[in-house]
Amino acid sequence: MSSRQPARRSKVILARDLPTPARPDQSAAAALFAMKQIDVSITYCSASAALEKELPELTSLVIPAELDPHPLYGMAVLSSKPEAMRLALYLLSRKGEAILLKNGFVPVTDAGPRSGGGAASE
Repeated sequence: MSSRQPARRSKVILARDLPTPARPDQSAAAALFAMKQIDVSITYCSASAALEKELPELTSLVIPAELDPHPLYGMAVLSSKPEAMRLALYLLSRKGEAILLKNGFVPVTDAGPRSGGGAASE
């Protein structure tokens, strides 16, 4: 007789399936862990820090730099409002890019060419 436990099926939890937190100040992710609905969460570092404050018994692991995918985000201005263009231009300025970098985003000037198509400016 084997002492192995039966395999558990993995489940993806969609936003519509999130539980109602037990407390008004509890995040949905903390509620899922507290209710033992999830065992692992792959998330941004900023989200894991907040989650550790809510549930100090959780352990976060940093992904090694060689495995970090460094997601790239795009920006499209779809509005003719001057405020939208000002915000876009600000985010592309040195000051805006410094803010993006400080918050973990790859600034446009550092993005460089990527495989998989797309043109890079020189």
